[in-house]
Amino acid sequence: MLFDFREWIARAGLPAVALVLLGAASAGAQEPLCPCPPPSPPPPVWKGTLGGGLSVTGGNTDTNSYSVDFAVIRDPKKKDVFKADGFYLRSDTDGEATVDRTGLGTRYERALGKAARAFAFGEVRYLRDAFKDVDHLITPTVGAGYRFLDRERVKLSADAGVGLAFEQLAGQEATTNGAVSAAENFLWKLSANAAFVQTGRGLWKIDDFGDAYYHLDAGIVASLARRFELKLTFADDYKARPLPGKKKNDTAILATIVFKI
Repeated sequence: MLFDFREWIARAGLPAVALVLLGAASAGAQEPLCPCPPPSPPPPVWKGTLGGGLSVTGGNTDTNSYSVDFAVIRDPKKKDVFKADGFYLRSDTDGEATVDRTGLGTRYERALGKAARAFAFGEVRYLRDAFKDVDHLITPTVGAGYRFLDRERVKLSADAGVGLAFEQLAGQEATTNGAVSAAENFLWKLSANAAFVQTGRGLWKIDDFGDAYYHLDAGIVASLARRFELKLTFADDYKARPLPGKKKNDTAILATIVFKI
């Protein structure tokens, strides 16, 4: 039988305050020695980056170039993910434009199955390239993809889709064609403060697969401060059948300061 100190105190006729003190001591003994740490806050649903770069030279040739890019993602850690990205690249030499390129894209993904590695997507992309005489290229596509690697340090995914290509070249009539697309994305975190990122895309017109567009960019991202990063990127845009007098490749090496939102 357990000995009850409260009952013994009551029978002994001790003051009631002793019972109160004994109860307080018993309650205090049950409290933890240190408070539990607060739970970690949930990851943000919205994430984004805004980047910009500038280069100016003078002397025998005056050149200046600048770039602006952004990326936004809404990921509630469920089945649906929304993404948007865009860039503008401009370069002038002795007051005349030598590069004038704009790209925009929006994308909606929905995970398929419990593992969430397979996904379906709908996407719309826009391209304008003044020096390839592309007034606009608008490509809505739908398709499916798979995340081959989806770890904290390494991510690799690929997808393929089908849709339409609305193209307007300078001085020519606008055309509408069926199109197929393919893309892959790779991320490798080299350390806590640096990562290698790479993206590749291709678009082929169904009635003439030789008339295709390709885009490749690869670069290194390094943290500068809590919300700032330095990004060095190599970009290559390739049009398989440019207009006469135009080159197929346009390449750029960009250094941008990125602000994380």
